[in-house]
Amino acid sequence: GALAIVSGRSVEQILGFLPGYAGVIAGGHGAETFRNGETRLHPLAGSPEVADAIRRAHAFARSDDRLLVEEKPSGVVLHYRRAPDRAGAVLEEMQAIVTGSDALVVARAKMAVEIRPADASKDRAVARLAAEAPFADREGWVFGDDDTDEDAMRWMLEQGGRAVKIGEGESAAPHRLPGPDAVRSLLRRWVDREGGR
Repeated sequence: GALAIVSGRSVEQILGFLPGYAGVIAGGHGAETFRNGETRLHPLAGSPEVADAIRRAHAFARSDDRLLVEEKPSGVVLHYRRAPDRAGAVLEEMQAIVTGSDALVVARAKMAVEIRPADASKDRAVARLAAEAPFADREGWVFGDDDTDEDAMRWMLEQGGRAVKIGEGESAAPHRLPGPDAVRSLLRRWVDREGGR
C-alpha cells in the first residue's frame, strides 16, 4: 500500500510500460506527479525556455544520427549510448544550452545527459513523498540502477531507511540485487508474506 515509482522518465512513458498502474508516480525526477489518476506538471512544462532547450538538443543531434533526443514536458535528454565517443561533446553542448539559466540544470545519467528543472531531483521527490500518506512514518526503501538514483539512496540512508543498488557499479547503497527479476521476486515475497496488504 505504500509503493511509489520515482523515475527520470515521464509519467506518460511509465504508464505506457505499466498500463493500469494506479499507484503514485514521480516522473521527470519529480517534475511530474501522478496520484489518484491525475498528473501534475512542473511550472516549466511547456515553457519557452524548455522548448528552446529541446530545439537546441535536436539541432545538435542532427550532427550524428547515433544520438537520440528524448523530449520531456519540462526538459530534454540527449542519449549517446550508440555513440560513447561523443560523451564529452554531448555534455559540453547541454551545458552550453543552460548557460545563463537559473531555472534549468544539467544532470548526467546512464549514457545520457539531461536538462531538467533546477528544483527537480529524485532525492527531493522521495523526500516529498516520504512526508505524505501513505509513506509517512514508515521505514523507506529506495531501489535504483542509475547514477541519478544515488542522491535518493543517500537521502534515504540519512533518514535511517534502506537503499538497494540494482546491477553493477559503485553505489552509496549497502545492499545490492543483480537485476530487475531479483527486485520483482523480492517484492512478490514481501507481498506474499504480508498477505497482499
